[in-house]
Amino acid sequence: LSLLVGLPVAAVISQSAHQTFWSSVSQSHTRSVLEFTVLVALGAAVINAVTGVALAWVLVRDDFPGKRIVNALIDLPFALPTIVAGLVLLSLYGPSSPLGVNVAGTRLAVLFALLFVTLPFVTRAVQPVLLTLERDVEDAAACLGARPWTIFRRIIMPAIMPATLTR
Repeated sequence: LSLLVGLPVAAVISQSAHQTFWSSVSQSHTRSVLEFTVLVALGAAVINAVTGVALAWVLVRDDFPGKRIVNALIDLPFALPTIVAGLVLLSLYGPSSPLGVNVAGTRLAVLFALLFVTLPFVTRAVQPVLLTLERDVEDAAACLGARPWTIFRRIIMPAIMPATLTR
C-alpha cells in the first residue's frame, strides 16, 4: 500500500519542492489541461443529472420487460475492473466499433469514460429518494390542477435535488 500511495505522493512533493506551485499551474499546457478537466467534469455532471434522474424515475415508477437487465447494466461499472471497463469502451467506441463510432483518443472519449463510471452513482442515489416520496402529494397536486411538469418541478425536484447534486 505504501508503494501504491506513498511513492506517487513522495514524487509529487519532491517535484513541488523544485518548482513553485503557481509557476507550474500558470503554464499554458497546465492551464489547458485544468480547463479541459473542469469542462468535462461539468458536462458529465449535467448529463448525469438529466439521464440519472430519468433512469431512476423509470426504474422506480415503471414496470417493463427487461427491468432487471437495465438494473444489472447500471451496476456494471461497479463490478468491472478499470482495465476491463477501458477495453469495453474501446471496443464499443474504438476503431473497430460495431456502432460505427470511433472516438478513441479524443476528448469525447474522456467524456464517455467519465459518464460510464459516474452515471450509476447518480441513479443509485436518486432511486431511494424517489421510493420514499409519497404519491398522495403528487396526486393531490394533480387534482388541484397542477400539470405534470409543475408537479415534477415543485414537488419531486426539491426532494431529489440533494441526491442529484451530491453525486
